[in-house]
Amino acid sequence: MVDSLSEYRDRTDLPDAPGFSVSATLTGHTDTVPAVKFSLDGRKVASGSADSTAKVWDVEKHTILNSFAQHNYSITDVDWNWDSVTLASTSDDKLARLWDTRSGGKCVQELAGHTHHVTSCSFAPSGNILATASFDETVRLWDIRTGGVISVISAHSDPIMSVVYSKEQVKPLLATSSLDGSCRIWSSQTKECLRTIVPDEDKTPVVSAQFTPNNKYVLLSTLKSKALLFDFIADKPQGQEARPVLKKTYSGHLNVKYALKSIFMVKTDDGNKFVVSGSEDHHVYIWELNNKTCLGVLRGRKAAESKGTGHCDVTLGLDASKVNPLLATSAASSDCTIKIWKHKVST
Repeated sequence: MVDSLSEYRDRTDLPDAPGFSVSATLTGHTDTVPAVKFSLDGRKVASGSADSTAKVWDVEKHTILNSFAQHNYSITDVDWNWDSVTLASTSDDKLARLWDTRSGGKCVQELAGHTHHVTSCSFAPSGNILATASFDETVRLWDIRTGGVISVISAHSDPIMSVVYSKEQVKPLLATSSLDGSCRIWSSQTKECLRTIVPDEDKTPVVSAQFTPNNKYVLLSTLKSKALLFDFIADKPQGQEARPVLKKTYSGHLNVKYALKSIFMVKTDDGNKFVVSGSEDHHVYIWELNNKTCLGVLRGRKAAESKGTGHCDVTLGLDASKVNPLLATSAASSDCTIKIWKHKVST
């Protein structure tokens, strides 16, 4: 079992994030759950765990639809293809796998080639290519039909913590984040590095990256307890090299040890857009996207026996439904659950 290094803070100085309530707590994993992801049709949510299994859950019925157990070590990430049928998983066993979720547990491709832990995966918008990132400092692009490697990108000088495609159907970009303290933006066509973002001079590790829905900005999570929104295609001053521009900083959460995620939630009950981040103090933090105001927290608990409905360990996994005003969260080994939060604003 993965040991948790959580540091609970009660955060009574912050309100409960308005409109959010737990609609379901999904139990079944027996160790840390670092990854959750809604299918694009909004009907299912997948989870990956340090117990070496990936599970698929029915969002409405809150039941397990599939459990996949062919990885040998911790699962680090999961992602859905556009069809909401094919699921990818990555693992510390150096492999990525593709699963047909209609088949009751069939692995349709084993993607072998990385030489160290595989940390992250992302399907291209076309659905034909899967990108994976690894501690071996490379990104690999795979043909999901054949299982063959299309490209290997030597992307960073330290382990890569995340890789993600932008959502353009034509010539999508790739973003990678690394323990070397940088995020890089890549052309998925030429494999050229278009931008390098180094958030601070200390080269604080960048543990996740997420494109905005309009693909013009990237949200970075760093081990300085900050989520940073960068304009990576800002116009360059005359005669100068184009440089990414920091637009907004979201802070208040605790993130100094774990590869926590920050994401966007744009499908909400009242039309507002949020930035959401996990935290090592057991809470989930919600900010208003445009003005950076911390609206409050999805309140965690100090321990399993404590009162409340939130998580009782580090909140690691995050994803927002593209269809419904729902947020999925997951937590470390003292908790092992996935929670589905509904956003409903009283009228």
